[in-house]
Amino acid sequence: MRYVILGSRGQLGKEFLRILDGEEVFEYDLHNIDITDNSQLVSMVEKTKPEVVINCAAYNQVDLAEEKSDLAYSVNRDAPQDLARICKERNIKLVHYSTNYVFDGNKSEPYEINDPPNPISVYARSKFEGERGVLENNEKALVIRTSWVFGEGVQNFIHKLNQWSQSRSVLKIVDDEVSTPTSTVDLAKATLKLLEEDVEGLVHVTNLGSCSRYEWAKHILSELGWEGELEKAKLSDFNLPARRPKHAVLSLKDLPDHVRRSIRTWKQATSEFISHAEMI
Repeated sequence: MRYVILGSRGQLGKEFLRILDGEEVFEYDLHNIDITDNSQLVSMVEKTKPEVVINCAAYNQVDLAEEKSDLAYSVNRDAPQDLARICKERNIKLVHYSTNYVFDGNKSEPYEINDPPNPISVYARSKFEGERGVLENNEKALVIRTSWVFGEGVQNFIHKLNQWSQSRSVLKIVDDEVSTPTSTVDLAKATLKLLEEDVEGLVHVTNLGSCSRYEWAKHILSELGWEGELEKAKLSDFNLPARRPKHAVLSLKDLPDHVRRSIRTWKQATSEFISHAEMI
């Protein structure tokens, strides 16, 4: 197979480069493409002639998106929509990633595929319009919603928490934001399994189980051997620019059984990630 990875220097992109070692892979990121430029996207697929394009690129600065909405929509909505059209015209399989933030978090049970989205921030709206645009323009595309992704790099909660713990004896973490931490390892492997079966449309992929940010932090800090004091806080305590969904766990009910069985719990994935200290 011939793959193009967009967002190749991000957490998920790096994992695909690792797991696809030995395959024919072309990597693109900010250093060699502007995905908001349609002509560059066309040139990229004409040059590489891929069978699969995996779009890991996104504007995911949730709070900054409130003031940089044009950029958020350009990267998260317009570019994926253009990419969907380009791939459909050339019979290229497209994989695109969305987020649990498309939901408002008011449901106490896990969100299923057919639950109506209700995004409550600029970032969330841009991602929702992106997933909708992809599927409206390319019915054979695979759109994967996921949550709280962590992998190699600095743009994840584990890395940030580790940094905070090195300079503080007391940490306050919210206990009223609940979802599922998701390892790039499990997400990438599940994606490739879905591609093998030529799955189309919208699916949910996360690690198994759910937790609050506080519960996740407690597990991380225990694994790190931190001896400080962890306190519970509320989202409202931090006066963040963007609203977050309070309970946005994604249901994996519609995921093929053998794919779901291959996915670890969030605790297992977190512990293994931390055991590779160089990754955080």
